[in-house]
Amino acid sequence: MPSPATFVINGQYDAELHRLFFNYLRISPSYALVCSAPPQRLTKKTPAATRQLIETFRKHGDVCAQTFDAWRGPGLAVSCNPTLPRQGLIGPATTNEYECGGYINLLVPSHLPLARQLLECERLLRCTIDTQRTKTEPSIRYKTLWKALATVYERAKNPDIELWRVGLLANCVERFNGQLDAWATKKSAHHAQMRRHLTLIVVRMLVLALLVAENAALGAFPVKAPIEGSQLQFPFAELQLHNRLMTSGDAEYRAICDRAAIVRLK
Repeated sequence: MPSPATFVINGQYDAELHRLFFNYLRISPSYALVCSAPPQRLTKKTPAATRQLIETFRKHGDVCAQTFDAWRGPGLAVSCNPTLPRQGLIGPATTNEYECGGYINLLVPSHLPLARQLLECERLLRCTIDTQRTKTEPSIRYKTLWKALATVYERAKNPDIELWRVGLLANCVERFNGQLDAWATKKSAHHAQMRRHLTLIVVRMLVLALLVAENAALGAFPVKAPIEGSQLQFPFAELQLHNRLMTSGDAEYRAICDRAAIVRLK
């Protein structure tokens, strides 16, 4: 399972980013397919995307079978400076990595065996590619990521209701709080514009959540880059996604509600 040290940024453990990553893996359709399939061998003929999925699964495991606290393992020491195995580093562009005439220079510890050095080179190159791709992506606010998750969870829980109702349940547009009733049986023409706006927001949130989740399954997070050739969609029908997300209880649903500022009756 991943160590919290993976999410140490500038010497500080980012527990929120760690939990977001966990939840986006939980909703990823492609990651669910890998979780449900038996372990697969990687060969030279394995497609690159499939290889990335399998490698992500091997690193992070089944995220629906356990809670976040159990999945992430022991917390960081108080110093927030965990001891890690010696490994190659990616540092400032002026020291460890730079482009020169179409080449990238990487620093790998010379004490390692040749096979390990080659593995370190591959890891550093993959990290470099992910970093470069992430830099080209617009940043996504944590609040937006939580609201997108809330939208997926509410849609999974209520797959047959209108999208504007899902938007209200997920608190997609906070200024509409108290103005519309998600369970109203009659619809007022006076609120037609708000319902249309909520519908559009829900569609955008679902698309964002799917892109971020599928990129997370490939090892890049949080990234919303389009994935070439992907036609996957959330399995909302017949409560398929809802049942999978509730396998280990509703702790994540409650956490998402708290962070998306959704009020729930106890």
